[in-house]
Amino acid sequence: MVSVLPPAQTALMSNEAPEISPDGRRLAFVATDAAGRSLLYVRELDDPVARPLTGTDGASLPFWSPDSNRLGFFSEGQLKTIPVTGGSPIAIARSSTSRGGTWSRNDLILFVAQPSQPPLMVLPVGGEVTSVPVSEGEQRRFFPRFLPDGRHYLFLTLGPGAAGLAARVGSIDSPETKEVIAASGSVAFAPSGHLFFRRGAALFAQPFDVANLAVSGAPVAVADTVGFNSVSFQSLFSVSDNGVVALLESASGARLTWFDRQGNPQGDAAPEGSYNTLCVTPDQKRIIYDQVGNASGNVDLWRRDLDGGPATRQTFDPGVDFYPVCSPADDKVIFTSLRGGRPATYLQDLSAPGSEKAILDTATTAIATDWSRDGRLIVYSVLHEESSWDVALMPLAGGEPILAAATGAEERNARLSPDGRWLAYVSNESGRFEVYIQPLPATGARWQVSRAGGYQPQWRGDGGEVYYIAPDKKLMAAEIRAEGSGLAVGEPVSLVETRIAGLQQLPQASQYGVGANGQRFLIVTPTVAATPITLVQNWAAPRAYR
Repeated sequence: MVSVLPPAQTALMSNEAPEISPDGRRLAFVATDAAGRSLLYVRELDDPVARPLTGTDGASLPFWSPDSNRLGFFSEGQLKTIPVTGGSPIAIARSSTSRGGTWSRNDLILFVAQPSQPPLMVLPVGGEVTSVPVSEGEQRRFFPRFLPDGRHYLFLTLGPGAAGLAARVGSIDSPETKEVIAASGSVAFAPSGHLFFRRGAALFAQPFDVANLAVSGAPVAVADTVGFNSVSFQSLFSVSDNGVVALLESASGARLTWFDRQGNPQGDAAPEGSYNTLCVTPDQKRIIYDQVGNASGNVDLWRRDLDGGPATRQTFDPGVDFYPVCSPADDKVIFTSLRGGRPATYLQDLSAPGSEKAILDTATTAIATDWSRDGRLIVYSVLHEESSWDVALMPLAGGEPILAAATGAEERNARLSPDGRWLAYVSNESGRFEVYIQPLPATGARWQVSRAGGYQPQWRGDGGEVYYIAPDKKLMAAEIRAEGSGLAVGEPVSLVETRIAGLQQLPQASQYGVGANGQRFLIVTPTVAATPITLVQNWAAPRAYR
């Protein structure tokens, strides 16, 4: 085994797989530099220095071309490609919340642009984007990997929860699929004739017949532990054509840490764990967050009182429950769940854990992001195939949804002002995600809040500031002031240098909470990954799984 560390003054994005090139000579990974930028890095394995690729800001989920000279990756709501020897990236397709891509020997890219949509096909130079055929009602094919014939591909399919994951094989010209093996994360194939998969916490390789599309023989243990991203379901490994395996032994943990307006840490609200998103109750007494179970690998909601005491589990379904939104009016929470296949919104009384009920379950993907201070309206992002993500409002008492922000670009992750008159949201209409404010009801007027990109807007309790996360992961604040029938937006200022991860993979998330009067902030703060990338070259030495 060989260990590879990221460059000095960078932190590895340890919730994504390192990608070894097909020829086994190069390693690609995402790391955050000293300025807070997440960039794509490439290291020649015979060179100790990794090079950042210019123009890859915000990169996630890289994948290699078959000749090992180009990379595909996702950034700012787009699928892009870039030569690794130098040059600028080109955008070839829209992809706002990807679940992986793969590049065939026939020079075709297959990628998942949205978790609830079938894989799409496009040429590496761009052009027409087409869908692969899928069966009616089929929802998810995550992390596709082409097999050598360039027609068939492996993918991960989801059951009701983490325990229902399995690897299947499909083709680009038929809706038919075949189950291959149970797995606890994405899988990969090597031309040696082996299928690599995660089961439990370990990584295995098992003979795989590409003619019959079936495994045979006994699995061999490649590594005792390999990491797993519980949100994307990616196993944190890759394998080259000559059998070199690159892996991370674990995904990074995180703490829920308070910071003041000067960026100083003020103590932790919860011990280290696998946290994703959170909300703070309006009385500032509790936090609700989603957390990955150490034993189950499933994502559930938990509650913790800020005055101390143990955490309380709030959801128990084997489906993934995440994106909590605390009620502004009473002791309730709404959240998104995948327990029915596609995302649906559930409402739970915090005093009755496990007793939630569905309140928003549409034929398309919809994710709740806020609700009005009087508790009457739910704000949610809805995926419209013809116009991508839009923002809508739903009266809880019944009635038709109200489309609030919709263009041909993506509008999402919206938050209502405390007085209900204004809507803050993000849109990539300019080519990158920025934070905007518009009136409700919409008049056509809107004000740009961020100046160089922004995610995850939130309001101060009195509506006098809007906060957001910049692409360099700084928590920013902009003063908001009524001016006639419109608004005056102040110049954004930096408050906290966060280490928030997954801005691309958690596009509807809230990874921080705002304390009373905007004087402190509770932030999901990943622990610095001390575990290096591990290269395994002699995994075939027999150690049969029992």
